Amino acid sequence: MGDPYLTVIVPVHEDVSEIAETIDSILTQDYPWIELLAVDCSVHGNPDLLTALDRYGGKRLRIVRERGLTRTAAFNQGISLAEGGLLGWLNPGDRYLPGAVRTAVQALEANRSWAMLYGGACYRNERGDLTAPYPTRPFDPDALMEDCFLCQPAVFFHKEAAIAAGKADESLELCANYDLWIRISKSFPVGYIQQCLATTRLYDDENAKRLWKEKGLSEVFRLSRKNYGTVAWKWAAEYAECYKSNEVSRLFEQLKAHGIFKPSAIILSSDRYPDNWLPYHANITLQMDPADPVHVLRIKGSHDFLSRFKKLHFTARVNGFQVGSYEAAGDSFVIEIPIRCSLVYCNVELHTHERFNPAEQLGTSDFRDLGFVAEDITALTAEEYRFYQTVQRGL
Repeated sequence: MGDPYLTVIVPVHEDVSEIAETIDSILTQDYPWIELLAVDCSVHGNPDLLTALDRYGGKRLRIVRERGLTRTAAFNQGISLAEGGLLGWLNPGDRYLPGAVRTAVQALEANRSWAMLYGGACYRNERGDLTAPYPTRPFDPDALMEDCFLCQPAVFFHKEAAIAAGKADESLELCANYDLWIRISKSFPVGYIQQCLATTRLYDDENAKRLWKEKGLSEVFRLSRKNYGTVAWKWAAEYAECYKSNEVSRLFEQLKAHGIFKPSAIILSSDRYPDNWLPYHANITLQMDPADPVHVLRIKGSHDFLSRFKKLHFTARVNGFQVGSYEAAGDSFVIEIPIRCSLVYCNVELHTHERFNPAEQLGTSDFRDLGFVAEDITALTAEEYRFYQTVQRGL
């Protein structure tokens, strides 16, 4: 039996760079049974592909024009057109290291049960310098739920396995590879070798960070729910880190919108004024699911005139029973009131011992008896509070 044939699929758009280096890294491999299938999605055709065609000829390089396809759809088209029973998937800017293909093919031949193999990889900067190893590790299906430790250009897989897994999800743009690795691994054995097989470009600019924050993590949430029915806290914590400037209540609204936490308690009413001041004796009414009750009511407060009092002192009651006393010495502070209630409705009373009346103490026309400014009020279930504490400590 002869050596297996490998097709390396490279989706190409107009706004790419380093495509020539990617092509060279594929077609200069010392493994002869290889073809490069470039799926050109650009509107006018990528000139670097035509230059490569002149250089290498059409024997091992095929260019397929599929104008207007997304990168993921272009990859799927490449699977359909590939002549090889083994596949690789590179993006412009990715590069195979010398001998990578022969090493991967030999490992797959020696381990016939593996449907997919991946090896080590390194990051490369815009100057082509290797900067750091990609954090690959031996395959662990549980760990894959919370970390994509397979580096795309260092992955080789059987065409039949990709087809059986349903090919790449074309609704995903940034994380289609991660999703495909998960689905293949759910049905087939996966192998790992430590040898470094490829390099990938590390895009560390602000545009890349913004794209990951606004689109990448949302895709991770979707594919996680699809494949696992839930989202690992590690991904949710990364999202929280990206949006750490948001108030806690807003952060949990976003997490719930992404399905990380189910809709839970709501603040049905409160005495907070439109300018966010709370009266010195304030009431907050919660509505909750008794099966998943509120664990903590978190209030972030501040007081611009705290120097007049040195400290603020508070007493909290839940449904008439005192649950805690607190004090605040800084301009900004957080009060966490434990809620021991499994009813649908719960009333929280917060009494600020130092009454502030702007008219009496500052000579203004504001005669309200105030406590402090409640910048944010968040009702957290036990699971949400554990997550919040985990994020605060850092994973």
